[in-house]
Amino acid sequence: MANPSPEFRRFDFWVGDWDLTSHSPVAGKDEWQVDPGTPTDHVEVVLDGCGLLQRWEGVPDGTSAVPFRGMSLSKWEPTIGRWRQVWIDNQGPMLSFKGEFKSGRMELYTDPREEGGKMIVMRQVFRDITRERMSWSWERSEDAGKSFRPVWKLDYRRRAS
Repeated sequence: MANPSPEFRRFDFWVGDWDLTSHSPVAGKDEWQVDPGTPTDHVEVVLDGCGLLQRWEGVPDGTSAVPFRGMSLSKWEPTIGRWRQVWIDNQGPMLSFKGEFKSGRMELYTDPREEGGKMIVMRQVFRDITRERMSWSWERSEDAGKSFRPVWKLDYRRRAS
């Protein structure tokens, strides 16, 4: 049975098939370069409308011999008033996020963790959302979430059907 709460539909902008353009920072400069890879993203509604399943695939930098593949499961959690997401992939650790849609953006955060004497928080930000396009960024905080700097960006373009 599908859940009628409008909050369950806040992430539906992401549903569909997407072609992505990956951007990485230029070392030592305040500039971004377009990466040569061609990643894709497929997102679908699952579990009777209560969740979203994401399948991500590609070689974002165009150079890796092993394609980067990942999946996430996202769900509105009414008991905490936040979205929750679990991400797994073939190249790194499992990540858990919590977040919300506010001011026209979806923001999902990891819990803080200590690394080298700093409190690290990672954040995903979906912004500039339209029916056909949006921007996504992977951002890092070294001060427990007070400030963030982007470390990877993706431009999403909905695949023509």
